[in-house]
Amino acid sequence: MIKIRIHGRGGQGAKTAAELHVDFIIKVMLGEGGYSDVQSNPFFGAERRGAHVCAYVRICKTGIIREKGAFFDPDMVIVLDDTIVEDYAEGLKENGLVLINSKKDPKHKCFERLQKFLVATVDADAVAIKNRLGSERYPIVNTAILGAFLRVSKIAGLESLISAIETETDAKIKENQKAAEEAYNSVKTNREE
Repeated sequence: MIKIRIHGRGGQGAKTAAELHVDFIIKVMLGEGGYSDVQSNPFFGAERRGAHVCAYVRICKTGIIREKGAFFDPDMVIVLDDTIVEDYAEGLKENGLVLINSKKDPKHKCFERLQKFLVATVDADAVAIKNRLGSERYPIVNTAILGAFLRVSKIAGLESLISAIETETDAKIKENQKAAEEAYNSVKTNREE
């Protein structure tokens, strides 16, 4: 089972990113991914825009996922806002992946404590703003992050996400597809590919 924890702020699309992960993986299950079950569990209360929120995604290649709710031992962590100061890598498994929405290089000194993991950064804010997703103050980065995530996780190919965006989103389909592709092509890692 693959466990993905998504950290964001209210209004950034953490819940939607988790739901898109699930909808996307369901589509991929039948094709290139070969997954048997997937689930998402957003974890938030009555937080206002800007408050820290988490979402949890489980992906399984065999059997049915019986666990529910939060988990504390993710294989991968996605951070939608690099100003989140909580220890988002807490519990991350050895050789885990940390994908961060940041303008900074993944080898930047502020990510020094994360260098034992695969660290990837993408400026999803800039990609979202360029594609008119959200506003300059509140860019909606979920599809850009999903594009970058696919590139570094290698769970599936970009074309599967492009197709899922077309069938699973209601607004700004072309903009979301373009954002996913741009982020896929611009994500950087702290290791050679």
